[in-house]
Amino acid sequence: MLLILCLLALVFRSVIIAFLPLLVVGLVHQMATSLTAFFAQWFGFTVSTELAPLLIVVMFGVGTDYIVFMLFRYREQLAKGQDPHDSLMIALCRAGEVILSAAATVMLAFGALLIATIGQLRSLAPGLIIGVGLMLLAALTLVPAILSLFGANLFWPSTPKPHDPAHRTRSERTGAAVAKRPAVVLLASVIVLVVLATGVLNLKVTYNQLAELPQNNPSTEAYNTIASAFPAGFLGPSQIFVSAPAPLNPAAVDALAAKLARTSGVAQVLPVQYTTGKDAALIEVLLSHNPYSNQAISDMAGPIRSAMVDSVPGATVVTGGPTATLTDVKAALQHDTRNILLLALFVVAVMLAILLRALAGAAYLLIGILLTYVATLGVVAYIFISWLGYDGLDFSIPIIVYIFVIAVGTDYNILVATRLREEFQQGVEPHEAARIAIVEGAPAVTAAGIILAGTFASLLLTGIQLLEEIGAAVALGVLLASNVLATRIVPTLAALRGFHFWWPHHTHTKTVSNRHVLVSHLSSAAPVSDDQAGSVYGEG
Repeated sequence: MLLILCLLALVFRSVIIAFLPLLVVGLVHQMATSLTAFFAQWFGFTVSTELAPLLIVVMFGVGTDYIVFMLFRYREQLAKGQDPHDSLMIALCRAGEVILSAAATVMLAFGALLIATIGQLRSLAPGLIIGVGLMLLAALTLVPAILSLFGANLFWPSTPKPHDPAHRTRSERTGAAVAKRPAVVLLASVIVLVVLATGVLNLKVTYNQLAELPQNNPSTEAYNTIASAFPAGFLGPSQIFVSAPAPLNPAAVDALAAKLARTSGVAQVLPVQYTTGKDAALIEVLLSHNPYSNQAISDMAGPIRSAMVDSVPGATVVTGGPTATLTDVKAALQHDTRNILLLALFVVAVMLAILLRALAGAAYLLIGILLTYVATLGVVAYIFISWLGYDGLDFSIPIIVYIFVIAVGTDYNILVATRLREEFQQGVEPHEAARIAIVEGAPAVTAAGIILAGTFASLLLTGIQLLEEIGAAVALGVLLASNVLATRIVPTLAALRGFHFWWPHHTHTKTVSNRHVLVSHLSSAAPVSDDQAGSVYGEG
C-alpha cells in the first residue's frame, strides 16, 4: 500500500489520486474476502492458505492498474481542452473497453485452475475470480462516479495540460525509435527475452515444502534436528498397507517385507504389524533418501511401487506417507499443467481475437506472451537456483506463474493493442500508429506495470519460500510484459506487418488504397469525380 501511494503520487502529482485507488481497492478487497467466505460455506469448497496474500497483491495490483488506465485516458482528454464530462465519457468508453477485456481475460484464465485435480491449485480460483470480478464492477461504476464528482480538480494541485513539444518524454523517444527502426527494436527485444529464457535449461522443481518454511520457527528446528540425528528416511516413514477380505497369509506378507528390504531406495523395513483379525497388515519403510526429495519420489514411483505389484495374492497393497503423497501430486501436476496451460492459452487467444478483430494480431501476441513466460521462468531459475543455490523452485511455480503472467500480463498488451486498433480504424499509417500507441499508451503501461510488479514483490517480505518465488517471478514477468512485450514487441510487429497484422480485417487497406488513388489522380493532374473524392474522404 505504501508503494502504491508513493508511485501514484509520483506519476500523477496529485494528493487525491495518491489515496483514491487505495481506498477503492481496500473497500472492494474486504467485499471480496467476505463474499469468498460466503461462497465457500454455500458451495462447500475449501480456501487455500495461499489465497489471502495472493488476493491482496492481485486485487491491489490489477485494481490499481484498471484505475490507472482510466486516469491516464481521462487526463489525456482533459489536456486536449475538452469538458470534464465529455472527457470522462470518452475515457470510460475507451479505457472501459480495455478494462472489461483485461478483467475478463484474467478471470477466465484463473478459471482454468478449476479443472486442476490438485486442491491447492483449484482452491485458489474462486477467490481470485470473485476479487477480479468485483474490481471490474468497481472500475466501471464506482471509479467513474468518483471522477465525475471531482472533475478536473481530481488532479490538484497539478492541472492537465498539453505536452510541451520542446521536452521529449521517454515514451516519445521510444515511439520515434519504433516508427523509424521497428526491425531493430523488435530484434533487440526478442534477443533479451531469448537470453533470459536460457535459464530454463537449469530449471528444477522441488516438492520439499517443509524446507520452504522460515528457518527460525519451531517446526523447522525440529525437522533439522531429526535430519541431523537419524537416518534420512526417519523424517517421514512410508507405510505399505496390505488388506484382504479374509485373514492374510503371513508368509506372503513377510515375503513382501523381505522384497522391499532389497529394493532400491529402501534403507530399512520395520517389523510387520497386523490387525486383530489378521485381515490387514502394516509395513513401515524407511527410505534411503530424504522422503521429500526428488530422488525419494522417483524411488517410490519406480522400484518401490513395482515391488508391490501382485506381491500378496488376493490382497490389496497400497502406499501411504509423505513420499507416496508427493509421488501422486507429481503425477497429477503433470496432468494439470498440460490441461490448464492449454485451456488458459485458448482463453487468452479467443479474447485477443475478439478484442482486436484480427486473427493474425492475436497469433503474434500469443507467441510474444509465451516467449515472455519462458523468459520469466528462465530469469527466476537464474536467481533462485544458479545464484542463491536453491535445490529447485516449488513444484507449483511454473503453473502459477504461467496463469499470472498470461492473465495479468495480457492487460498491458490489450491496452497497447487497443490503441493500435483505434489508430488503425482512423486510417493512420502503420508506423505512425505504432508511434502514437507508444506515446499515448506506454506511460500508463509502464506506471501500471511498476505498481503491479511492486505489489507482487512485497511477497518477498513473507519469509516463506513459495510466496517469495511467486512474488519475484510474477513481478519480473509483469515488468517484461509491460516494458518489453507490450511497449516494444507488439507495436513493432504492428508496424512491420502493416495491414496484414489486422487480417482478416480489410477496411483500413481499402481506405488507404482509395487515398493512394486520389493522390495518384492529383499528382497526374487527372480530374477526380465528386463520387471518387466523396468516397475517399467519407471513409477517412
